[in-house]
Amino acid sequence: MRILNATLALAATIALCGCPTDGTSGTDVGDLPGTDNPGIDNPSVGGSLPCADYTNTRLACPTSPDVHTLTAVQTLQKMKAMFEAGFPGTVWMGGIAGISIDRNGKAVDKGPTISGTGFSFESPSGWTGNFCVDQGAVDDSLNYDTSDGACTAIRSCQSVNCNAVPTTYVFPTIDSPAAVLAAFPSDPADAWYNISLVLGNGTFWTVTRLAINGQTVATVKIDSDTGAVIP
Repeated sequence: MRILNATLALAATIALCGCPTDGTSGTDVGDLPGTDNPGIDNPSVGGSLPCADYTNTRLACPTSPDVHTLTAVQTLQKMKAMFEAGFPGTVWMGGIAGISIDRNGKAVDKGPTISGTGFSFESPSGWTGNFCVDQGAVDDSLNYDTSDGACTAIRSCQSVNCNAVPTTYVFPTIDSPAAVLAAFPSDPADAWYNISLVLGNGTFWTVTRLAINGQTVATVKIDSDTGAVIP
């Protein structure tokens, strides 16, 4: 199960974007085969990540980065390097979200098993977020997903305005392991969390402990610059 098909779909497409669109969807006439969209008519544009067509099919990440057991900042560093290889000048949109992050603040290859009356399933574990590449009048969004140690990406062409993204966005000083520990210092080793950072909303991590392995749901905000708990 990919993260974008689970609970982080809205965060990945809207909250983590950090910039408005031009009022059109990510898939418009220019995204369809046979039109003048360069990413479709010439797949070499953007290397191995052409524009998504109307099916919005995710592709294997360009350069096949190793995304096993990474923290949030490690993920951001690898994704920026990956996208910049094909899209020089790639800009981070200022957000990242993780689902089923372990006690060590890392995404792992196998998430927790969630069980209830009549059902049981393995939750995906991984990070997702967006970068932006300036393509002229209307720009492209580059989304990644590292669910269960497998990296996929999708390029939504002519869907965002890179100029609306502050160039001052930098990766957080406090990484996810420190944020988890600061938020829940006494949790057991088998606790799990959802964690997100959206700089457009402020410089803080939102860490939510999941109701798994006997834990109760709770959410704490952690300053992403200092590591302090935000009341």
